[in-house]
Amino acid sequence: MRIVREVHASDINTVDWSYQNENLIATGSNDATVKILDIRKLPSEQTSDATAAQSAVTCTLRGHKAKVQSVKFSPFSSRYLASSGDSLILWDIEAGNLKPENDHEEIKQGQSPEDHVILDHIGHIGTVSDFDWNHLSPWTLVSASDDSESFV
Repeated sequence: MRIVREVHASDINTVDWSYQNENLIATGSNDATVKILDIRKLPSEQTSDATAAQSAVTCTLRGHKAKVQSVKFSPFSSRYLASSGDSLILWDIEAGNLKPENDHEEIKQGQSPEDHVILDHIGHIGTVSDFDWNHLSPWTLVSASDDSESFV
């Protein structure tokens, strides 16, 4: 067992393994980010060195304005992920490059933090508390929120 520390700036609320790639884990946090980790890049020994754990982060997804409640990979491809919180966002984790892990580095010209966003569903009035992919129909999701509504 390996313990991963200090991947996010705040508490981690949710995790998910990729159905299609056993090496990928998604995490969602109170810091309003989703991070993709490649477990092959985790340090082999337990360490308190935050830099070692950060080396496993392959992608940081920024698009939520509040804490991330849930993350789930698509059951059909490890390339696609959805996350919920203030909205339901569908991500393409292989599209372009996001803002570098080091916030002091510049985004390359022509790129934006939204490059990975496929869809930002803002139909719910309240917080999107849960969602799920339809495991038989690609691109079909159901979501629920604290506004007493559900969308399919």
